[in-house]
Amino acid sequence: MNFAKEVNATVMIPEHRFYGKSVPNDDMSVENLAYLSSTQALADLKNFIEYIKREDLYKNSKVVVFGGSYSGNLAAWARMLYPDLVDAALSSSAPLLAKSDFYEYLEVVGDLFKKYGSSACYEKVAEIFQRYEKLLKSDEGIEQLKKEHKICKGTDMKVLENQHTFFYYILTYFTSMVQNPTQIQHNCNHIITSNSIHDWKWNKQLQFENSHPICFNYDFADMIEDIKEHFYFKPWLYQTCTEFGYMQSTSSNNHPFTNNLPVSFYYKMCTDVFGPEFDQARIEDGVKKTNEKYGGRTPNVDRVVFVNGDMDPWHKLGVLTDLSDEAPARVIPDAGHCSDLWFFDDDDKSEKVAEVREFTMKKLKEWIGM
Repeated sequence: MNFAKEVNATVMIPEHRFYGKSVPNDDMSVENLAYLSSTQALADLKNFIEYIKREDLYKNSKVVVFGGSYSGNLAAWARMLYPDLVDAALSSSAPLLAKSDFYEYLEVVGDLFKKYGSSACYEKVAEIFQRYEKLLKSDEGIEQLKKEHKICKGTDMKVLENQHTFFYYILTYFTSMVQNPTQIQHNCNHIITSNSIHDWKWNKQLQFENSHPICFNYDFADMIEDIKEHFYFKPWLYQTCTEFGYMQSTSSNNHPFTNNLPVSFYYKMCTDVFGPEFDQARIEDGVKKTNEKYGGRTPNVDRVVFVNGDMDPWHKLGVLTDLSDEAPARVIPDAGHCSDLWFFDDDDKSEKVAEVREFTMKKLKEWIGM
């Protein structure tokens, strides 16, 4: 917004198809989701810009696109595909490389707990996860785990997919806090002193009595039905199953979380929600085509600034070094996801973020002739 004020710009925020109210044919069926893709979204953006520039007020205006995370991908790709329409772009925290098994994500999460928490915290997390793994191998252990985590009696924790679902929700506890050193330190203190991990607030499958949660359901089949019925997660899942992957598995050995969330868990989510044809082969083919189309971490593009924070696990899929003088990259130390786009005022003491913002504004002004 500071950039917009300095260059006297109009800020417009178009809505991505299938997110919010912009649902083609008002239909979220699998058949209609065929019209959901980054290619279609970029074509929508092209049409939107052309429509706006028909107005006399904007017909000679320069166009700068901004985006963070997936929309950071779109910002870079819009400049690449439509250079005659898009004059410059800021691509923040953009995971430009599609990857089916994104095991690096949890590696970074583990490293951050060691760096901003402590080695003792890292080791305690590993100990707790190893205990979960051991408990799930016996009937007595399962009963103990169900008691400790208030797992619903009807949830069969002998079922492998239900065990994976348990780890899926538990890991959300960790991935939700890794952008903030203070949060990591606070939660590390809790983990070490209490010898436990609380994930309850993340479990969408709660069962209530008198408005109070009485148990927590880790049934994989129930989770699938919830995704089918509630559309808030379905569009993004579809894009990961058809274009991007981004599946945060535990298949690496370089983290403290044990290997109890395999990439096959996510493949099964795709097939169970969208149909048997959305299998591993289709997912990997979609990832391959995405990288071939856009260039992964080396897109053929100029007049784009790429920004990442080194605390952000998504930076592992981003552009971290200059592609050219006209496509520079900056990595902000001790910064999280899209930190350069967060609310920022004169009292903000983050000099590292401020330096990158100043650099970005200078480059964008240069590229639009100011």
